Amino acid sequence: MPAATVVLYVEAPTGSTRKQLGSGLVDYWLYGVLQKSLTKRTTARLNGGVLFAGNSSTGLIGIETTRGQVFTANGSLVRNFTPRLRLGAELFGGVTSNFNLSRGQLEAQIGGGYALTERCEFTFGVVAGRYTASPRAGVQVGFAYDFK
Repeated sequence: MPAATVVLYVEAPTGSTRKQLGSGLVDYWLYGVLQKSLTKRTTARLNGGVLFAGNSSTGLIGIETTRGQVFTANGSLVRNFTPRLRLGAELFGGVTSNFNLSRGQLEAQIGGGYALTERCEFTFGVVAGRYTASPRAGVQVGFAYDFK
């Protein structure tokens, strides 16, 4: 059986709208996640959700008057190649029926992580997308630390 969860995400308004540090509005997002181990080293995940009465972009000028529902879906496949190296791929999409939001998304990403220590991981990825809210192409690098 796959693992499953449902999440209600509420984003409270923060920052100063005058200084473009927030929208001043509350966002509500409900989504579900399914996760299934296909083998000992390979995991598949499916996510789907609805952003209700939220902002499609937080912190930008001009969004205070345009709110609406955004439907999202995501699928990913991750494989642990060694105890330190994991690689994966994902496809993400988002769509709304309110064309004033102009926030359609379709993105693909490949990337992974390399464990430097038991708690610290170097992470990396390459992303490409289509439509207004997606990056055309990009590289992401960073570090993840587990504060156990």
